Amino acid sequence: LIAAAEQNPFVPEYMLELTRVAAEMPEYVGRGDRNEAMCFTVAQRRAWHSTPGAIAWMRQVLADRLAAPAEEPPARPPNPAAEKRRLLALPQHEDEMWLVDVLPIPRSSADAEETWLWMVLDPSQEVPVHFSLLDEPPDAADLWEELVDAMSSPFEDEAHRPAVVKVRHRQLEKAWRKKLRDIGVECQSTEFDDDFDIWDAIAESTAEMLAQRDRRAAAPPATVAELLELPQSAEDVWQLDVQRLPTWIHDGAQPWRPWIVFAVSATEKLIVAHDVRKEPVAADDVWRYLSGAITQPMMGEAHRPSVIEVSSAELLEGLRPRLAEINVRVALRDSLEEVDFAIRELAKTISSDSIAALIDVPGVSLDMVGEFFSAAADYYRQMPWRKLPGDVPIQLTTPGFGGGVWYAVVMGQSGQTFGLAMYDDKKVLDDMLASDGSEQGEEENGRQMTGLSLMFGEAFEIAPRDLDAAERFGWPIAAPEAHPFAIWVNPGPNVRPPLAWELELITAALRAIPRFLADKPATPFAATVSLTSGERTVTLSWTE
Repeated sequence: LIAAAEQNPFVPEYMLELTRVAAEMPEYVGRGDRNEAMCFTVAQRRAWHSTPGAIAWMRQVLADRLAAPAEEPPARPPNPAAEKRRLLALPQHEDEMWLVDVLPIPRSSADAEETWLWMVLDPSQEVPVHFSLLDEPPDAADLWEELVDAMSSPFEDEAHRPAVVKVRHRQLEKAWRKKLRDIGVECQSTEFDDDFDIWDAIAESTAEMLAQRDRRAAAPPATVAELLELPQSAEDVWQLDVQRLPTWIHDGAQPWRPWIVFAVSATEKLIVAHDVRKEPVAADDVWRYLSGAITQPMMGEAHRPSVIEVSSAELLEGLRPRLAEINVRVALRDSLEEVDFAIRELAKTISSDSIAALIDVPGVSLDMVGEFFSAAADYYRQMPWRKLPGDVPIQLTTPGFGGGVWYAVVMGQSGQTFGLAMYDDKKVLDDMLASDGSEQGEEENGRQMTGLSLMFGEAFEIAPRDLDAAERFGWPIAAPEAHPFAIWVNPGPNVRPPLAWELELITAALRAIPRFLADKPATPFAATVSLTSGERTVTLSWTE
């Protein structure tokens, strides 16, 4: 596999869907170039995706190679006309204004590299559209490329153009005014503007975060004597925990889940320290972060709390002797509400996992989710997509589940997306199956579509809390690419996790459909399935 990647380093990008294959295949290909990689992917991806473990194996074996960008042919100068056409093709948000600026971030350590913060902010949302930390002073051309990236790949929206771009540097206005006017965007320059107060506040917090990191990295650990010299608040109670964040970081071929050391003053409702790391945190590191929080808290003055609460017996035993030396008591608690809340909020800012975990849905029990995982694993192992075409619906009569009649379509015949889709409206399903595949047809289907969908993917494609529960309770997963996740699709399409009865419905279908396909009866087939709520009978038949 490594030798093959050396022959064409672009193939893994397309096979792992890190880069999209073009809608139209190139007319010519060159040995080892992107065109060859796209053609290979289109021809071979079904075989790879339909072989259990193959894609995960490719991702694992080539992780280091994919972390370093493949050598591209010498870059051609940007084609202004092509860039203009591409940007003009993006939809425009008529009421959207972007605040755009760049400034140096002062670093408190002499060894720290100079850093420049570039940020595009929508003040109506108070969240960055796009930002980068740059390691050298950028010029107007560099920043134009960043602005184009912001329009092409905003963090939490579809690609689009704003109506107005507002800058504080006149050289940027001079360099950009015509380019922006050519794509229907107004460029404004203003040295003083209240709107930039939000921009400055975010920049200030970023600068403080980097400065604090520099100070902690440079400072030696505080001694017991130094800690004892600090004042102690008799009423201040801290909560401390080490957790794996419930989110995935997608910054390369192999997504990863960060670890965090987090300390919160439960009394003052203030975050006193946190540190995000890629690797698990050792016990000595926890003490180093904690002593650093006492001497240099993120908020407030340096001081010792009276009590530090933890939820881990390991943390309790590891910290107790050291905290006793500085007259701080450590206590074990079942839950740390302030820490858990702060970590959930932090996870949202790091990465937006779009759908809630099944285990967090009201009314859904752990037993229900465990039964769903078990049914999904059995379904995947039997590969029902090999036994019928994708355009042949199966009717399921299920008393007690919604309207009682559902129409199921087995997915996976193309070798890309494996799973099961279920609809309660046959007309909507018929319209979808009859669609010509055009953009207009897809949009119309999206406006009408409603139903349940089960899909299989790699570990990072399901909600992290569901993944943690599967590991904790030993729920089965059939293959590295067979982690199941279920969604309810509303017209739009908008998605949400399934309700309790919807999860049991799709679990029943996962149990019954492989049995129906194994018998292939000409008449209705009754299957009795065991669910958490009890036994249910599902009647399956071919649709007319």
